[in-house]
Amino acid sequence: QWQRLSGYPNLVLLHTQSLYLLQHFYSSQFLMYTNTNLRSRVLVLGGTTFDHIVYLDELPKGNPVTIHQCRFQETIGSTGTGKSWALHKLGVPVHLISAVGNDSWGQQIQTVLHEQGISHELITDVDGTERHINLMDKYGKRISIFVTTSSNSINFSTQNLQAQLDDHDVIVLIS
Repeated sequence: QWQRLSGYPNLVLLHTQSLYLLQHFYSSQFLMYTNTNLRSRVLVLGGTTFDHIVYLDELPKGNPVTIHQCRFQETIGSTGTGKSWALHKLGVPVHLISAVGNDSWGQQIQTVLHEQGISHELITDVDGTERHINLMDKYGKRISIFVTTSSNSINFSTQNLQAQLDDHDVIVLIS
């Protein structure tokens, strides 16, 4: 679900991780405010994580088990990154502001965002980069383990944030 916040006509508070809502919301609501030569610039304020994803035929049922040779991948994740990537793939000019640690996982996130061509500003989280281990079954069900979490508060430049807010047509705040 999404909602407009009163007093902020271009601010959207996103409560879900559904790509469909962003696609529908962007195409049906914001394109009407643009002409054929200009697309709305979207600022995404949301989370970024480094994820370790393990693919299983089925999730463990509560009994001790040893699993050998399963497919896995390491990738960047979280809602802010996912929405930014999806909007970028749709051709929407998007800029992501998120927090990562000054560590190898934060550097990998920086590299992937750069390689994907996603405009971004990563603020340093003194507690390090948030990391998850996700166990995924063949039906898409998962068990998420938050190995580390982000800080409760992040130091950032309010002047820079205000400049970014002023420079974008649409702001997506992911809570």
